[in-house]
Amino acid sequence: MSIDFEKEYNNWDTVDPVQLFDAPTQKTETRSGMRRHLQQEARGADYLVLWLDCDKEGENICFEVIDAVKGVMNRPRSRSEKTVFRAKFSAITDKDINAAMANREDAPMAFL
Repeated sequence: MSIDFEKEYNNWDTVDPVQLFDAPTQKTETRSGMRRHLQQEARGADYLVLWLDCDKEGENICFEVIDAVKGVMNRPRSRSEKTVFRAKFSAITDKDINAAMANREDAPMAFL
């Protein structure tokens, strides 16, 4: 996804920068069809494990993925059932990937 100010705020010669703190923004898909593809893959899924970089960009992508798929996933069986998890890893080796899956964390409530 890409985020930008709405059209009337994009002319930097006429907009006071102070207005930008409260200006509305809009997200647009940067790769056509990616949201639809994620929804097709998640349709009917019981669980989501997010395997993205553990930096600010990766965390932002986690929010975008959850937003795209939460409406097509199966609902939790109970209020206490966790269905979204975060795998944390720093290397792409068998050992690190297996450890990340074995020690996955509940996604922070901010994700949901």
